[in-house]
Amino acid sequence: DAGLSFAVRPADTDESWIEGETPVKYAERVALGKLEATPKHPDEVRLSADTTVWLESLERPFGKARSNEEAREMLRTLSALANIA
Repeated sequence: DAGLSFAVRPADTDESWIEGETPVKYAERVALGKLEATPKHPDEVRLSADTTVWLESLERPFGKARSNEEAREMLRTLSALANIA
């Protein structure tokens, strides 16, 4: 209704965690990397974001699953934690 148009531009950026990096700093760095990896067109406002799943017991972000089995294991872990809460 606002008359705005949107374009999605996937960005190729390094999303690996740097040891000691906090969850907030990690998400900020990755979001900024995505923003910098996409071209800016004149008269355009860009929005970049990142979402991360972080468990204190792991002391690092989950990251992207490298296989279906790894994705299943991540979901099992999160499901077990949700049942505890």
